[in-house]
Amino acid sequence: MLIPQPSILSGAKRPDFLCFVPITKFQYQSVAVLIDRPGKLTREMDDEKALYEKQGYRVYRITVDWETGFSYFKAARQLKNWVEIEA
Repeated sequence: MLIPQPSILSGAKRPDFLCFVPITKFQYQSVAVLIDRPGKLTREMDDEKALYEKQGYRVYRITVDWETGFSYFKAARQLKNWVEIEA
């Protein structure tokens, strides 16, 4: 389940979504899901990713680009597949 805009990092930064992926019965991997617009600076994205990783979160990015045929269904399926394989 995705948790929308949780207050983490002392409220300084809010990811678009947060999810917890079970590893064992009592261990979870925290994943920050960030939704980006096209044209966002690579340096800005790297700094944002480093900030979350420093706090122990894995980062998954979704780029919303309506001109390339963006679909919420495809983005959700890609996130599900990534969680099953990577996280």
